Amino acid sequence: IALGLLNLIPVLPLDGGAVVASLVAALAPGKGRPFMTYASVAVTVTALVVMIRDESARGLAPFDGFLLVFQLQLLAATRSLRNASKAPTGEPVRDAVVTSTLLATEDYDAVVSFGAEAWKRCPPASVAVTVAQAFAGTGRDSEALAWVGAAVRCSVDDSATREMLESAAELERFRDTAEWRDAMSRLGASRA
Repeated sequence: IALGLLNLIPVLPLDGGAVVASLVAALAPGKGRPFMTYASVAVTVTALVVMIRDESARGLAPFDGFLLVFQLQLLAATRSLRNASKAPTGEPVRDAVVTSTLLATEDYDAVVSFGAEAWKRCPPASVAVTVAQAFAGTGRDSEALAWVGAAVRCSVDDSATREMLESAAELERFRDTAEWRDAMSRLGASRA
């Protein structure tokens, strides 16, 4: 029970931090994970200072130190991703990886900006699907469906594009729309 309660502390990478990040993302789409990353570092550093000063809390300092190391690595990875996402290269695989990594961080504005520019340089369906997911994540449904159409139009492997679209949880709410059915029909017969 104690371990479960410890896991609910609202800092990343603990579940409590993920819950708070989700709540912030619900209020401000795309801002949950970045906000929680910085907030977690601030809370963890503060806790570490308290633990160093309070002899009765020093036993938790190694755990707090572990959290801080993880959070600093997360910040470094975020900065590295930010540098990689400054400008698309036109290399489809690299740009698709950067776009999907940005989506995983819930930075939807960065996904849209980077993905749209990458797609102009070399339009792979995978980038278009990721941009559609980002638009869906921000509630911009018409833009999301337009990018679904773009993914279908530039598809070179219809079954792979269909799989990407059908497995994208952000796009699930569109599956009963005429636009979705039209796009899927252009990709060929549905999977059994």
